[in-house]
Amino acid sequence: MAAFEGLAVGAKQGRSADVLPEFMKYLCGSHVVYFLDYSDHLDVIRVLHQRQDAERHL
Repeated sequence: MAAFEGLAVGAKQGRSADVLPEFMKYLCGSHVVYFLDYSDHLDVIRVLHQRQDAERHL
């Protein structure tokens, strides 16, 4: 939950996801948070274990 809050307030930064160009990703332990970053909010799309195939699950 702290990772989501950190992303929302800008304390943590994601990087561009390879799967879809508009998606961002943030590594949190053994999971990857995929999200869309807007100027006034962010939408968490999916949280996957790092071993899961993102192309298949997004």
